[in-house]
Order: sequence, then C-alpha cells, then structure tokens
Amino acid sequence: MKSPEEPYFMKNEEWYYFDEKAHCLKLTDKAPEKARKSYIEHYKNHVFNGEYVLEALGMNDD
Repeated sequence: MKSPEEPYFMKNEEWYYFDEKAHCLKLTDKAPEKARKSYIEHYKNHVFNGEYVLEALGMNDD
C-alpha cells in the first residue's frame, strides 16, 4: 500500500502552523502561491465539526 505524499505546502515549516483554536493547519504570509494552491487542494474536501475547513477559514477552491 502506497503512503500518501506530503502536501507541497508542508515542505517548508515557515509556510504553515497549527492553529489550536481551529484545530487545523493554517498558512503563513511566507507561503508562496504554489503552497497556497496545495493547501486548498489538500483541504478542499475536509470537514471539521460539520463544516468544510476551507469555508470555515473563509477560503475556497476557486
């Protein structure tokens, strides 16, 4: 069984942090556009407490 590949946005620890209150990873201002696209791709179908993570963060996958 192949293990899932680490999302691009996680390649550099300066690009993200764990938000304790939201219980998810969030991007920093240092994240480049490619990392932002990777973040959206990674979280686009994730649900937490009945709400899509990207919607809760005010983001979308457009």
